[in-house]
Amino acid sequence: MADIPMTLLRAPANGAAQPLEGWPGLSLRDGMHLALRAASVPLFLDGVFANRRVTTAKSKAHPFLGTRWKCVEVAGEPGLWRLLCQNNDDYCLGADTPAVGLEKSDPDYVLTGLKWLLYRRGDHLMIRSKGGVWLGCKRGAPFCAPLDDLDDVRHHWVPEVYW
Repeated sequence: MADIPMTLLRAPANGAAQPLEGWPGLSLRDGMHLALRAASVPLFLDGVFANRRVTTAKSKAHPFLGTRWKCVEVAGEPGLWRLLCQNNDDYCLGADTPAVGLEKSDPDYVLTGLKWLLYRRGDHLMIRSKGGVWLGCKRGAPFCAPLDDLDDVRHHWVPEVYW
């Protein structure tokens, strides 16, 4: 993958959906819902409301409802997103290196660990917090860490559209 460029994904300026080549059915837009499957293992990123944890699930089917993530563009900061678990502002994907959890977010004041940059790298998605750590999955568990190797598949995700 060393020759594959990395592209920062942004919502279109006019708010219309923008199809992304190579990802059938995925249109990048504010409010899109997707599932994130780890590229290194067949597991999905899963938010668990009961204890504000982020873990992994073996499928998107019931009872793993926390595998649905809504991408919400951060107002005034093009390219930055909040990832809301099940469309709920009280449960945003948050990073506190190396831990990953669900955090409450105020849309007017979004903490650095709750703001994410989404990058396309080939047919994978790479996710970096505004603070500079990358979302990954190792030994079946999500984690955040600095990244020195773009080819480290533990930091690669495969996006799948819910709607």
